[in-house]
Amino acid sequence: MSDRKSSKKLPELPESESKRSLARLEELPLVAYQPLPPTSVPVQVKAFRALRLVMALGVATAVGLMLQQHYSNVRSRQAFINAEIVKVRNPLAGDLQLKNLQPGQSISVGENIGTVKNLRQSSELEVNKQNLISQIEQAKQTVLGVEAQIGDRRQSIAKLNQEANSQKDLGVDYEGQQIDIAKNQLDQTLFAAKTAKKELERIANLAKQGVISQDKLERSQLSFNRAQNEVKNARSQVNQAEQKVKAAQAGLQLDGSRTLGYSEIRQRELSTDINDMQQQLAEAKVRQQTTEAELVKIDRQLSLNQQAKIPSPTSGPIWSVESKSGEYAEASVPILEVLNCQNLWVEAFFSERDAGKIYPGKPVKVRLLGAENGDLVSGKVESVRAGSGRVQTGGDIAVPPPDSLRRQVAVRVKLDRPLEVNSTQFCDVGRSAEVVFKRDMRGGLFGDK
Repeated sequence: MSDRKSSKKLPELPESESKRSLARLEELPLVAYQPLPPTSVPVQVKAFRALRLVMALGVATAVGLMLQQHYSNVRSRQAFINAEIVKVRNPLAGDLQLKNLQPGQSISVGENIGTVKNLRQSSELEVNKQNLISQIEQAKQTVLGVEAQIGDRRQSIAKLNQEANSQKDLGVDYEGQQIDIAKNQLDQTLFAAKTAKKELERIANLAKQGVISQDKLERSQLSFNRAQNEVKNARSQVNQAEQKVKAAQAGLQLDGSRTLGYSEIRQRELSTDINDMQQQLAEAKVRQQTTEAELVKIDRQLSLNQQAKIPSPTSGPIWSVESKSGEYAEASVPILEVLNCQNLWVEAFFSERDAGKIYPGKPVKVRLLGAENGDLVSGKVESVRAGSGRVQTGGDIAVPPPDSLRRQVAVRVKLDRPLEVNSTQFCDVGRSAEVVFKRDMRGGLFGDK
């Protein structure tokens, strides 16, 4: 039923019209069907199509690699070579007399770049100098006085020594005479003892014969005993006299309460005084030398306050000239700024979104823009500073970060090997570079294991 509704009836032509149409068809000539010949394509067109296909594949591959590099590597937004600035300061206030120095000119460490003169002297230093001169004169007088006292005491010791030697000789002679007397006395007592012994032997024989009484024998025995005692006493006197001779030869005194002679005792007292004075003399000389050294320093300071050379503390190209020859400059005012080309690094700036991926010691690659070879130089992150453009850096670097950098992280990169720079072109300081590192470090940097 639906088919009947959807179908439409074709309009019916009149019979006369249909007949005329059939007649016209019959009048048309019959033509046989012939297939069309195949179309031939030129060889140049085929080569062009193949080349276009290869180029399309190459472009697609390059775009793919670029996208892969873009999403797998983190690149710095801005980077450049930076260096340490060494400031040459004025050593003292005065008028500058500088050489003809220009930025870019290389200077060597210790090279004299000019002088500064100030003919006005410091009154305080002059007062200190006069005080030191007075102290030196006092020290000299003290040294001379102590040396004179030491000399007097040494003369007294020499005189006492001479007197002691004379007294010693006299004592030795006297004690020698006493030895002779004691020996003579010993000889007499020995002779008396020998006589008494013979007399005792004779009386003893007579007593045995009954010729002499026992009482006489006893008196003879007593006489012999006294003679023996006198011999012992005489020997003791000789020994004592010999000891006195030895004591006299040594300058000792055996008689009385003192064991040393007066001359010897006095010499020892004077020697003690000399030792004390020598200590005072040494201290006075040290004070004199110290004061003289301070005077030399004062003279040097006075000389420096009048004129001083201005040496360069480092070698490198001049970055800027801060003062001119003929100007008056205060002390410690910068005169020149010199690049320290031995301390170069790369200053790079990354987005704060990548701050969590950057840390000190992280390996990176550095490419110097415009380099002929275009090689990558390995390096490591030395420091990371957030707040670029908001936090002011120190003034000891050649190129400070731009103030327009917002929401970026400043990274200092230390290179593993020195750059080949041109000192006549400020060691390439300020030259642009690019710092790159992998997002995922598990595979290593640029595929390195």
